[in-house]
Amino acid sequence: MNARVASALLTAASLIGGLAAAPRSIADELFTTVDRTVAPGERALVRVRTDATGSATALLYRIEDTAMLFDGQTDFENGAALYAAWKHALDAARTTAGNRLPLLPLEPSTGPSDERPAPTLTFISSTVVALTKVATAAPGQTLEVPVPASGLYLIEVRAGTRAALVSALVSRVALVTKRDGARLVAFAVDRTGGTPIEGVALDVRSGGTSLATGKTDAKGLASIEGTFPATISVYGSIGDDLAYGDDTYVPADASTRR
Repeated sequence: MNARVASALLTAASLIGGLAAAPRSIADELFTTVDRTVAPGERALVRVRTDATGSATALLYRIEDTAMLFDGQTDFENGAALYAAWKHALDAARTTAGNRLPLLPLEPSTGPSDERPAPTLTFISSTVVALTKVATAAPGQTLEVPVPASGLYLIEVRAGTRAALVSALVSRVALVTKRDGARLVAFAVDRTGGTPIEGVALDVRSGGTSLATGKTDAKGLASIEGTFPATISVYGSIGDDLAYGDDTYVPADASTRR
């Protein structure tokens, strides 16, 4: 029997929880991470660490172009790069919504630039909290940001003239996958109640290219036949609910296995 490595494709914090440092000097940095992905009706937990006291503002934006989650080209873990590439879209969304926060300067980026158009954003809300200065090794403090509905969001955290950006996925869908050499089986469930979800559209991709598609049945199951690369990405969607994760398969007779 072939061995396999199955990955739990929850609305993955690995996709969106990466460290996002503000574009400032080392002595003046603001660090933010997203603790977890949330279900509709919950709050996104954003951990903040800074060397300053005062207040911080968490600004919530909804990404309307969710197709970029599937293109394999947008690195949602790199908050600093996203902020540099999409700052003008963040500013425009706030201006359209009548938010009066001042525009922040953007220091020149030393990394590769993203020349693709920024996504369409809708400004949702702002949350202001008091900051407590913490030691360098301390974990920081947690901001609770209300998210109104399923979807893909950006959270911009500001403290003074510093800013950092993280992304948050809000979804009721959780996926679990299993593989052998000839097919992939996916199981879609409600991430809070555990009940099967019918009609979740699945897309198996590698390097941004779609390899196969499928849809879950009344039991929340889908079987997709195919010979796929060792590591693939699997996306699930139904309405505004999205799920994502990577799956790696290692045959039992492989010369090197972990």
